[in-house]
Amino acid sequence: MSTLQIVAWWSALSLYVINLGVGLLAQLRWVKLGLTHHILYFFVFSTMIATTILSFHPLLLLTLSALAYMPVSQPGTWKHPTAALVGLSGFLLATI
Repeated sequence: MSTLQIVAWWSALSLYVINLGVGLLAQLRWVKLGLTHHILYFFVFSTMIATTILSFHPLLLLTLSALAYMPVSQPGTWKHPTAALVGLSGFLLATI
């Protein structure tokens, strides 16, 4: 892996996990971070696209699909966190 691939990979993974935590806090209604969560989502999606282009792995397509589904799924329902966890699973399995 090149340095650019490594930076893109870890940036995308870090942002994904941070946004997952922010989403979890919002889902549990501990804090209101809706705007922050959506801004982070933009950066997560952007870095995932870059990571998929730079370091193609079929499971990254699963992650991109889950991320693309996120705006369609309704927050507060089981679909939203399930899509987030499916995307993270694809990402983590692609590291193996």
